[in-house]
Amino acid sequence: MDLLTVPSTLLSCNDNNKYISGLASATTVDDQIKTLKQYFSYTTEMEKSLLQNIQILSDLFMEAPTKHAVKNTIMKYLSQVVLAREIVVLGMSNTIKDKIISFDNNKSTLANRNTIINSIGNCFENSSQP
Repeated sequence: MDLLTVPSTLLSCNDNNKYISGLASATTVDDQIKTLKQYFSYTTEMEKSLLQNIQILSDLFMEAPTKHAVKNTIMKYLSQVVLAREIVVLGMSNTIKDKIISFDNNKSTLANRNTIINSIGNCFENSSQP
């Protein structure tokens, strides 16, 4: 089986990508497959990292007081995540779910519940702003 020839356009626009250059410089198809497996592993780790970081930002958003500059800044940046919109939605929904589940906790007070409900409402208020 012949080696896959990496198009020059990919090489020129990805000159810092060790996986693309490794794929191009491989001397056997097996080496190319090994490089692709490493590249896939790398991108999978990036996806996990993105999910973890979005979850942290979602948790911080819910903890910040209403109309707080931090809350507004987090929403501004989360709304700019275009390609991974599903990850942002997942992070926010996990946070909301965890907050609602905490209602069952014996330590949950009326004030605590009110804060959580206001934070959930803020998700919709802040997301509708440009």
